[in-house]
Amino acid sequence: MRGYIAVSVLCIANAQASLDTETFGFGNITNNNLIDAGIGEFQLSVEVSDQGTILQDGDLFNLVGFKFMNEGLDYCVITEIYFQDGSILGFASIDESLSGVDFKEDEVGSVSPKNLPGGKSITPEFIATTAFSIEPLNPEPEWGVELGEWVEIVYLLQSGKTYANIIEELNDGDLRIGTHVQAFGNGGSESFVNVPEPATMVLLGLGGLLLRKRRE
Repeated sequence: MRGYIAVSVLCIANAQASLDTETFGFGNITNNNLIDAGIGEFQLSVEVSDQGTILQDGDLFNLVGFKFMNEGLDYCVITEIYFQDGSILGFASIDESLSGVDFKEDEVGSVSPKNLPGGKSITPEFIATTAFSIEPLNPEPEWGVELGEWVEIVYLLQSGKTYANIIEELNDGDLRIGTHVQAFGNGGSESFVNVPEPATMVLLGLGGLLLRKRRE
């Protein structure tokens, strides 16, 4: 498992705002409650954006942002956020929408539970790259991404890797993102994993969720 690089001082080599963005939805993997599963699939999304480049210790690195949004009418809260594999190298920065959103910026990788709940029930299994995962301050539901809120996490990419590599990896499953969502109206929780963007799903001839429950 790769370690993560904590970036304390960034020299911005490209101060240009986001160059490109793609938005991905999420598919439910736990189905503890059918209604809650549907709410999450309807309301949750992640906007993946090109954040330019930084110069660190003489080396140039590309940056990619992951903006997690919770938009709809039904209350629930994004708490733990997990990443699996891909071209991420290390945490760079975090931006939070409101004072009520507060993730552990100084403790990226310190997440409980270590893996996405229900992650091992799907094929292929979701095994989090712990160093890139993040959660809010305790108590979690209070400081997570509530209805109408968002949190954006920016990561450095491995040398030579670009925003285009990240989008490709999200579409082919080499990089996966998992979210654990709590505090639904009935007090329940659900887990979700990103699904390819709609255009890719059409190209692949897929009409539904690209997640398959493991057979007992």
